[in-house]
Amino acid sequence: MVDGSGAEPATNLSRVERMARTLGRLANETARGKRMQTMFLRSVSYSWMRAGLARRMFVDGLERAAALRPERGVLLVSNHRSFFDRYVLLLALLSGRVAWARDMIFPVPSTFLYDHPMGMVTNMLVGAGALWPPFDDRPGRRALDHDAMGRTVDFLARPDSFVAVHAAGSSAADEDPYELLTAHPDAGRIALEARPLVLPVFVNGLSDDLLADVRANFRSGIRRDAPCIAVVGEPIDLSDLQRQRAHSDSHPELWGRAADLMRDALVALGERERCLRARCAAGGIGDDHPGWLSNRGRAFSFPRFGRA
Repeated sequence: MVDGSGAEPATNLSRVERMARTLGRLANETARGKRMQTMFLRSVSYSWMRAGLARRMFVDGLERAAALRPERGVLLVSNHRSFFDRYVLLLALLSGRVAWARDMIFPVPSTFLYDHPMGMVTNMLVGAGALWPPFDDRPGRRALDHDAMGRTVDFLARPDSFVAVHAAGSSAADEDPYELLTAHPDAGRIALEARPLVLPVFVNGLSDDLLADVRANFRSGIRRDAPCIAVVGEPIDLSDLQRQRAHSDSHPELWGRAADLMRDALVALGERERCLRARCAAGGIGDDHPGWLSNRGRAFSFPRFGRA
């Protein structure tokens, strides 16, 4: 876990890395910074995402997510198709007025976002630094990777918080979106150490070209031939692995098994998404369906003040 100072382990960081990590800590681990970040996400980020993506965005199972009353944080695990996957999940949760989606972080690899000036600027402009903490498994940086894990676990101990991670490896845009790659053991480790509610979500339909996706949002027929669909599943039960963890020293093996369960859940949700996509193409889901996010009223939910 993170020590009381909040400082990261001493290591050979460049000036850009030190600056990016300092900004990340200020935005995510101070009361004022988190409050300002959350207001930015719920106003600026939400507004442009809704304007540019909501018309083609269909979410199945949003009411299920809104009905949850978790006692700890929520670990949102998804497949990886686009850089913007987790932002559309944020759009969905805010549109559905999900009560537990108050404070959020999106763990990321440190490369580019935390070691390049443009990466640092991108992180601040797109989400006020919410892409945090930076994981770094490069040689000589194990302490930084361990520190990022501790920060993520500590964050999930707080109610009304959620962390969104990719539980399965990324696949190229031209590959089958339903053929998920290897599960990430780190996702299993976070789940077993933090003991959050684990909620799987399968997302399909976006690319890494945000401008093209926004233009497509306004194209006639987009809901039939190229919708963006997210399917929210039931919480994943990891209680058996939690019990085994309490009496076992083979934690890495358990992390892998937990990650495999997440991947299996995503594969099943992918089949549900495939069926919904076929129904959209056939005109079986009308334009007035509440699953289309543009049919939901704007969300004006703002964070509670005075929270540490």
